[in-house]
Order: sequence, then C-alpha cells, then structure tokens
Amino acid sequence: PTPAPAWGGSQYVGEARGDKTINVLWDDFFGLTGRFGDVLFQDLLYAIASMVFVFVYIWVNVGSVVIAIAGITEILLSLPMALTFWRVIMQQERVDFLFFLSVYLILCIGADDIFVFMDSWKASASAPPHISNSLETRLKWSYQTAATAMLTTTSTTVLCLLLTTTSTLPSLRSFGIFVALVVFFDYCLVITWLPCVVLAYTKYILPCCPSCGLCCKPEKVDDAGKIKERPAVVFLRNRAAPFMHKYRFGFLALSAALSISMLTTLSVEFRTAEDTPFFVVPTHPLSVLSDINRLEFYNAAQGDYQITVMYGLDKDRPFTFREPGARQINPFSVDDVEKVVEYAEDFELTEALQEAIVNDCDQAKTYKVAGAGLPDDLLVDEEEVYCVLNDLKKWKPGAFPYSTERDLASALKKFYKSGDYDDLVDDFPDYRSKTGFVLENNNILALWNSFNTTIPVNTKTGASTLRPYFEAWEKYQDEACASPCLQFLPEDRFQGASWNLYVLLIRLAGETITTIGASIACAFVVLLVATKNVWTTAMVIVTIISAIVSMLACIFASGLSFGPQESLYTVLTIGLSIDYAVHVAHFYEHSDGSRFEKAQGALSKIAISVAGGAVTTVFAGLPLFGCNQLGLYLFGFFIFFTSFWAFVMTFCFLVPAFMAFGPEGSQGKYVLFIQKMMGKDASSSKTG
Repeated sequence: PTPAPAWGGSQYVGEARGDKTINVLWDDFFGLTGRFGDVLFQDLLYAIASMVFVFVYIWVNVGSVVIAIAGITEILLSLPMALTFWRVIMQQERVDFLFFLSVYLILCIGADDIFVFMDSWKASASAPPHISNSLETRLKWSYQTAATAMLTTTSTTVLCLLLTTTSTLPSLRSFGIFVALVVFFDYCLVITWLPCVVLAYTKYILPCCPSCGLCCKPEKVDDAGKIKERPAVVFLRNRAAPFMHKYRFGFLALSAALSISMLTTLSVEFRTAEDTPFFVVPTHPLSVLSDINRLEFYNAAQGDYQITVMYGLDKDRPFTFREPGARQINPFSVDDVEKVVEYAEDFELTEALQEAIVNDCDQAKTYKVAGAGLPDDLLVDEEEVYCVLNDLKKWKPGAFPYSTERDLASALKKFYKSGDYDDLVDDFPDYRSKTGFVLENNNILALWNSFNTTIPVNTKTGASTLRPYFEAWEKYQDEACASPCLQFLPEDRFQGASWNLYVLLIRLAGETITTIGASIACAFVVLLVATKNVWTTAMVIVTIISAIVSMLACIFASGLSFGPQESLYTVLTIGLSIDYAVHVAHFYEHSDGSRFEKAQGALSKIAISVAGGAVTTVFAGLPLFGCNQLGLYLFGFFIFFTSFWAFVMTFCFLVPAFMAFGPEGSQGKYVLFIQKMMGKDASSSKTG
C-alpha cells in the first residue's frame, strides 16, 4: 500500500482491496472537527463578500452612498418583516437552513428593483418638460414607470415561489411561502421607502453637495442648462440598438445554436445522484473521510441491511404528519414533524391470514425478481428471515393458528416471556426490534417481520443506486403479501436514506419538472395580463425555457448530478430566470413605433437595469463557489448560471426576435381580437 495525503488529523493508507492488502486509517476525529469551526467561519466570510459586493455595486450604479445605504437597508428590512408576518400573523414556527438562502435571493431581486426605479428616476431628469419640470412630476412619472414594471416581475416571482406549496418536502413549502413574503415586502419598500429617500436626497442633500464624487454624483447639463441624457442610454439607443437590428438574424442563429447545444449537453450529461449528499463538498477531508469509512472500512459484523415488512397499516396513507413547530437545520429532515401512524380498519388476523403471513415469510426466503440486477435475483440473503408468527408456530405448533386475535395476542405475550424468545434475542440482537406487533385492547393493530436483504453492505445510497432494490421489494409487496403490507429500510443503518427518503427523492424529481412547467404557465398568464399580447408573451416563454435548459446543462456539465439539493435549487431559482425577459417585454409593449423603435425604446429604458441586476446576481454567486458547505456551494452554481443564461438569452434572442418579427400596432392583442369577435357576433345577432 502507498500512503495518501494527510488531512489534518487523518491519514488513509492503501487503495487496493484484496487478500494481501490491509487498509489502515489513522483518524483524529477531534483534529478534523476542531477545524470545522474554521470551515464555517470561512464560508461566512464568502457569504459576507457576496453582500459587500452587492452593496458596492449598488453604490457605484446609483452614484450615491446615501441611496445605496437606503437601498440595501430596504432589502434587508424585508427579511425581518417577512419573518414577523410568518411567525406572528401566520403562526408558523418552522425556520430552517433554507431560510438563510433567502438573503441571496432577495439581494439579487432587490438590487434589480432598485436599479429599475433609479434608472427611471434618472431618465425623468432628461425627459420632456412636462415630466422634468419639477420633482413632483419626475416622481410621478418615475413611480408609474418603475412600479408597473416591478409589479409584473414581482407577481411572476411570487407566484412561482408559491407553487412550492404543492411540494412533498415541508421545508420547501415553508421556504417558498417565506421567500414569497420577502419578495412582496421588498416590493412594498422599494415603492414606498426608496422613493421617499430619493426625493429627500435630491431636494435636501444634493444641492448642498453637488461635487462629492460617488457620495453625491451631480447630473450633467448642456449649454442651455438642460440635464443631459446619460451616455449609457445614448449608446444603447444610437449604437447598440442599430447594431443588434443590423445583425438580428445572426443573433437569432447564435441563440438557436446555443439552445440546441445546451439541450444536447443536458440530454448527455444529465444523471441522477448515486449517493446521498454529504453536508460538505465532495473534495473536503470530512467528505472523503466519510466515504472511506463507509465504503472501505465498513464493519462486516453489522450484518446485512434489513427490510421490515409491516402488516396492518393503511396502505394508501400509512402516516399523517403534524407540524408542532421547531427550528430545524436539515431541510430534508422530518424529525420535527410529528408522525401519526394510520392503521387499516379492516385488518384482522384470522386463522387464514395467520397461516398466509407465515407462508409469506417462507416464500420470501427464495423469492426472486428477474431483471432487477439483484445477486442471483434473490431478495433475501441466505434465507435469513425474522418472522414472529413463524417462530410462534415453532414454539407451539399444535396451537397454531389461533381462532381469535385475543387468543393470538395472549399466545404472543407468553412467547415473549419464554426461553425460546430469549434464545432468539441472544442469537439475533436485532430480533426484538425487527419483529413485533401493536396491541390495543387485545386487538392486534399491526404486525411486522424483517428480512436480511441482498443489498451490499457498502452500497451507495442515492436514488439511482437504490432503485433496483426498491422496485424489487415493491414487487414482493404487491404480489407476494397475503394482506396489504408496506416495507421500510431502517434509517439508522442507511444514513438517513430510508425507503421513505427514496420515495421522497423520486417525488421531488417529479415535482421539479411539474413546478418548472407550472412556473412557466404562471409566467405566461401574468405576462398575458400585463402585456395583453399573445405574441410578446410567447417570445418571452421561449426565452425563459432556453435559459432554464442552458442553466441545467451547465450545472450537470460541471460534474454535478441530479440529487435532492439540485432539484430543490432548480425550483428556487426559476424566478431569477424570468425577471430579465419580463422587464424587456414590459417596456417593449409600452413603447411606440415600429418593432425596431419599440425594441430600441426597451433597450434604452431597461437594459441598464437588467445589466445591473445580472451583474449583482452573477458576482453574488461567485464567492459561494469557494464555500465548503455543499448547500452554499451548489446555490452559488445555480444563481450564477441562472442569471448568466437569463441575461444571455434575453439579449441574444428576445431583443433580436422583437426586432425581426415582434408585434407592431395591434398584432397579437387578444383584447382587440375578443372585442372584434364580440362585435361580429352582436352585428350578426342584430341582422338576424
């Protein structure tokens, strides 16, 4: 064996496994965990770096430290306001790790809203006299322009987040509602608090400090004393827009090629996770140590993984859950959720059913499922079963089966006190917990047996790895059980990857696709109402789908696989992929002229805000790439690629598409179409 590198207090020697190889692990647990606090502190610094960057960029963009402080304050104030509403008004207690991620989402969304309002305010200064004549007229015009634009994006984001209420995960449901509240309160503050600060700053502070650099950036005026348009606006209108119009079909070809390549990449690189994720990144020593311990130094004395099969539960709804309220850290944990067992009302252990359950155990010893990839197609390893009724029958063969449940319960009580039962417990220490029954008023509500499975002791625990075993036992459950039964894999042996978690992951994967579809449908409806144009709405939806596909392709091409956290973050970042395209579409519809003039107007009015929002989101995600906690690390990937591709598809596809074949005049206006149809119907009716 060759020595491997040392990590803190641990060193792993040897890789090959064979008859002549001894693997040795020197493990100083306290040496590693003593440094874990440093890991958390380092991740905190990365998180703070993201927030500092957002603040600095807002400062540079708006040109005033006063407004920047006011802006970052209103963003952060939305968090305690939402939390107060969540805890006091809604009477909810759940506060977990996912809530921390809302800080990043609202920093990105809130900064975008600030840019939209401030760009409208700056544009009002160089607008025609009826707008720029006074602070009141400027505020009125800016407020109407920005508030309606932000309302459209806020509505789509909030609705997408509220769709998480259909999720299986309690944490995801709670988080979706909480972040929806945060986005709502941020919108309320950005259309109330921020305009007041901007107005007070412009009226009282700016005149006293006209040349203080970034603290009080003065507006430039021409020789006639009129405030000039910003150079960026002039560039977008007079240079960028004509350039994009000239090469619009080239941009469309480029965006089509990107979309096709990203779709191909996604289809090739997509893969489901083979293992349950650790809480730190795979390259971190703690994660490596966990894998070595589990895969190389597993204890053969632990025995096989055991499946417990339970009779007597309501098969359609074996458990109900109540949430008494707790503060949990693991978003995939349901430890704070009170589980209530639901028993089948028609379950009765008749003589025939007693014999049938005994036969179930005997049959399971040699039960085979072909094509599932099981060793020798067998479910049970070496015919090792633990069945209480079978052992009861061996103890008193002449008395079995019992005529009533009362007699069976009495016999089981005597069997539990016998020397034969003590011998079973001595031979099989898990026998006491792996077999048993639930008794109430001498009625047996449920009964369970256990089986040593052919699942390898050192197997990985991801959904794709467990799938053949799960489906094989599902087949046994559905075809071989004499009475409706349910099977479970103990969580303590499988590091939390129980059958329940497996089912949860499968549902979560399906929910991800469903939520993406539902979010796109919500965006379609909101846009249809806001723009009143089917044509414009359809173009935006194509843009959003292209951005989502490209984001997922980059995520999986970077080496990540589709696991619980990836599916979770896909749902959470959908709102970020919608905002930019919605902004451009909103201003396109509110501009006049030909399709080029409308697209030109949208570019000059909103492109700076969209670019600012994209920059803050992209660079807020970059520091998270250095985090050691897997949740923060993955979230950095998602917000970075989501914002990047949403920006690229908005300006490489949507804007050129508007210039090439965007709606003009009444094209695509479904309201006019409906009115026209109703007018025809009315005239036809009158003629008749």
